[in-house]
Amino acid sequence: MSKKLLNSSEGVTLVELLASILIISIIGIVTYSILFTGIKANERIKVEATLRNEADYILSHFINEFFVLKASEIVAEHLPEQDDRSNYYLEIKNKGLLGFKDSNVYLNNEVLMLSNNDISMEGSKIQKNGDLYEIHLVLKSKKTSEVIELESIFSIINDRKEENDEG
Repeated sequence: MSKKLLNSSEGVTLVELLASILIISIIGIVTYSILFTGIKANERIKVEATLRNEADYILSHFINEFFVLKASEIVAEHLPEQDDRSNYYLEIKNKGLLGFKDSNVYLNNEVLMLSNNDISMEGSKIQKNGDLYEIHLVLKSKKTSEVIELESIFSIINDRKEENDEG
């Protein structure tokens, strides 16, 4: 029987050949698109994780500072009503600046360096709402233009005599 198949003069028709090429092409295109979508999703997730890590790093430093900050230690507040886009900070007695100035994060008068050079800080600000300070942190990836925005609300220790006597 195997000799019979080898000696057979029947072959593959052009229609069968085109149909098999078409099926293989469709399978290849679907596989490529799934693979390409997965690679793009992986890149996006990496960038989002990097932005989130950087934001957590910055906010953890702010938490440490605001947790022990007393109202009497605040010398001046530079919290403009209109969007200054770069300068929102508090001047703290014996510590210096705390906040955002010239697209940098200042803690105790020192610039907190971002751990990743592919990230920029644009539009971050501090606003005061009664006794609370609202920090609006905006980080942007320079590579993909992906943006993450986080908001945190902090309360400080109210140790001012004139305000405590009224209550």
